[in-house]
Amino acid sequence: MVFCYQKKEIMRVIIKSIKIVILVLFFFLLVTVVLSFIKVGKETLEKETSAVVYLRSNGVHVDFVLPNQIVLQDIKQSMGDAKYYAIGWGDKDFFLQVRLFNELGLSVLCRALFVPSESLIHVVRLNKKESDWREIKLSSRQIENLNNYIYNAFEKGSKGELKKIKGFSYGKNDAFYQATGSYTILNTCNTWVNKGLKQCGLKASIWTPYSFTLVCKE
Repeated sequence: MVFCYQKKEIMRVIIKSIKIVILVLFFFLLVTVVLSFIKVGKETLEKETSAVVYLRSNGVHVDFVLPNQIVLQDIKQSMGDAKYYAIGWGDKDFFLQVRLFNELGLSVLCRALFVPSESLIHVVRLNKKESDWREIKLSSRQIENLNNYIYNAFEKGSKGELKKIKGFSYGKNDAFYQATGSYTILNTCNTWVNKGLKQCGLKASIWTPYSFTLVCKE
C-alpha cells in the first residue's frame, strides 16, 4: 500500500511538473509573439537615400545583405569581390554542425537555446538579387550606423583584422568569422538583425526571435 501511494504521488508530481512546463512555454511563446508585433522606431525615410540594403531569410534565419558599394572594406578584402554580401550572426555549434535544417539534432538545439554559447558571423558572396529579399532604403548616416554595428560584431585580432575560421565553410563562396557576444534564447540570430535595424533608426520589433517579422514587406 505504501509503495502504491508513493507511485501515485510521484506520478502526480510528474504530471504537475509537465503542466507547469507547458504553461511556461505557452506564456513565453505568447510574449514573444506580442513583442514581435509591437513596433518601435520609424519607417519614414530620411531626406536623402544613399543606398539600398536587403534582408534575406531561409525561413528561420535572417541575414543582412549589403551591396558591394557599401560593404565594409575589411569584408571585401577578406572575402573577395561580389555584387552582394550576406552577413549573419549566430550560434557557433549550430553554424558548424548544421548545414541544413533537416540535420538539426535535439542536443544542438537545446544547447543553442538554453546554454550561453560562442557566436560566429557567416558571410556569403552573392552575385544575384533574389525577388523575396526585403528592400530597405538607407541614408548615408544610416549606412554608417549599420556598418559600425556589423563591424563591432566581428572579433578582431591583435592587428585589428577579422578573425576568419580557416579550413571550414559550406562552399567556395562563404566563410565564418569569430564574433562578439553570446548566443542565448534571448539573444538569437534574428534578435541580432532586429537590433541592427534599431541601430539605423528604422522601424523594428521591440524584440523578436522570428524571421517572418523581419522580412515581411510592409
